[in-house]
Amino acid sequence: MAQPERILLAGMMGSGKSSVGALLAARLGRPFVDLDAWVVEQAGRSITEIFAVEGEAGFRARERAALAGLEALPEAVVALGGGTLLDPESRARLRGMGRLICLTASPDRLARRLAAAPALERPLLAP
Repeated sequence: MAQPERILLAGMMGSGKSSVGALLAARLGRPFVDLDAWVVEQAGRSITEIFAVEGEAGFRARERAALAGLEALPEAVVALGGGTLLDPESRARLRGMGRLICLTASPDRLARRLAAAPALERPLLAP
């Protein structure tokens, strides 16, 4: 019997990766990984703090390290960060790692969702 394929959810900030990922993982009986939450846990500081201290380059380096940790979770449903696929090294690491599904939403819907979410955890949108 073939091993289930890892499911990777991509999309813009506010597209629903974390919400859909958690629901899908529960429905399939698989582990769920929110890549941003994993980076926060490993760093011991918030995304905003990581950006303030290490910059976006430091955050992306931590994100790449977290992607390497996914090798141990072949059946996971993974919510990638909103910018994960913008990083060439992350894209290369993700090739062949699982089925990539891109979630989309209209610009109006994204704007509403992002306006309702705390800007503190989205440093790329912070003033």
